Amino acid sequence: MLSVKHKIVNVFNNEKAVIPIGFDERDIIRESPPLFDDIFNIMFLRQMMKLNFGHSAIFSAISYMKDVHDILKLNYNIADKFYVMTTNYLLGKGVLAKPPYLAMPKQVEIIEDKNYMSRANFLSDKRSLNTIDLHAKLAIMATDAFGFAKKRWKIND
Repeated sequence: MLSVKHKIVNVFNNEKAVIPIGFDERDIIRESPPLFDDIFNIMFLRQMMKLNFGHSAIFSAISYMKDVHDILKLNYNIADKFYVMTTNYLLGKGVLAKPPYLAMPKQVEIIEDKNYMSRANFLSDKRSLNTIDLHAKLAIMATDAFGFAKKRWKIND
């Protein structure tokens, strides 16, 4: 089975397009020293897989060529595989913060306040965080943790 890279190159060749820089060994210097430690590299890979999910889905939805659609679907599946692997590894190392436990509601609550989502209005009454709010805060914290990884793990300059 061909790799994603080879499938992309085949599409370029079939369309008689120029192969972009970054597709062969000439674009890699294998002798160069590592810039970051393993934890940072794995955190970076995990972040890239998150971005890959969105990009693969968006571009798949606007692609009309079967070959391109198939590549994007394969790319999404590969991203999912590596996202799960990196997440499990980082959780095992104690690097990722787990989301807090939320008690399940005992009854259905209907939102009747039309200003429920108007958090930008600082004069409105405060409300408790919902699970989406909490997830957004956790994602921001995870991104911040990734940004501070260089300092925390004393990554080589």
